[in-house]
Amino acid sequence: MARHLSFSDRQEYVAALRAVTEDVGNALLGLRHDFEIVDTHIYKGHESSTLDIFARDTMLTTIDHYLPNFEGTIRTELRPYTRVLVENTTHNPMYLVCDELEGTTNAKRCFSSPIKHRPQSTVSMALLSAKNLGSLVASAVYLLNHAPGEGRVYSAVLIEHDQYLVTLDRTELPAKSIVNTHGDSINRILVIGYSNTHRRKKGDVEQLLADQKFRIYDGCRASSMDVINIIRNEYDAYVDLRHFWSTKGSDGVEKEAMLEVYDIAGVLPIALGCGLTVTDATGNSLNGYELDATIPLVIARPDIHEKILETIQPLVQEWKQAGEAA
Repeated sequence: MARHLSFSDRQEYVAALRAVTEDVGNALLGLRHDFEIVDTHIYKGHESSTLDIFARDTMLTTIDHYLPNFEGTIRTELRPYTRVLVENTTHNPMYLVCDELEGTTNAKRCFSSPIKHRPQSTVSMALLSAKNLGSLVASAVYLLNHAPGEGRVYSAVLIEHDQYLVTLDRTELPAKSIVNTHGDSINRILVIGYSNTHRRKKGDVEQLLADQKFRIYDGCRASSMDVINIIRNEYDAYVDLRHFWSTKGSDGVEKEAMLEVYDIAGVLPIALGCGLTVTDATGNSLNGYELDATIPLVIARPDIHEKILETIQPLVQEWKQAGEAA
């Protein structure tokens, strides 16, 4: 059962999420130049590094500071870490889903670079009142690549069912000014295949969309940043079908990287609040997806979303049937 929160409670939580993501982001940007960044192990196609460990430890410490009485479960990224803070059957626990460094490859290469710049990476958090995406209450995404004077923290808070108020550094973003493409007559689509070896399948998706006169691009290696870049008017859609490109080992464990809830939960309310259309690859709502799910995701401006779904359906159906037969 979902935990009921008043709008005032939700506002307090989103303020805390903004503070946590900003502190963690600033800590990452403030790392000393002699901080040693090395890979430690591989998890589902992702290399986890000492930078990830620093980000995770900083995130948990900062959560303790801003949310000392949080009742529920915290879920962090590459090495799934669950911490049950309160076990009380009289309360419905909440769920804090964190990606303490989304775009970790971008960040570790940036911070190791002899040329100073900022990474295409984010610190992302989402608060859920139950174990599924239909219970998203609030979120915050801190951009590590912001320049001085630019917006740093996008956040969203639930107003009512599936409707979110979005702010950028506490200034409201009106959805009507964002949903349409500005300054360009071409629709430009990101087709994602990060850390996944199925390049032909990705190419098949791209070719179908290119045949419909869409312009196709790779993303920036950080899914939350990709979606923010749609809001920023750089692209018009995000298509991620890795969910269907499974490659399990003999032990039954998934070996490939796919889009998981922790990758994207923080940016979903922001996308919805900015008027983008968000569904899975068959056009269904994401509300039923639970916290350990992988997601075949399509986020697009409303005027092209349906055309994208129609275009990719032959491949989606083929891959679904192959998965069901396996």
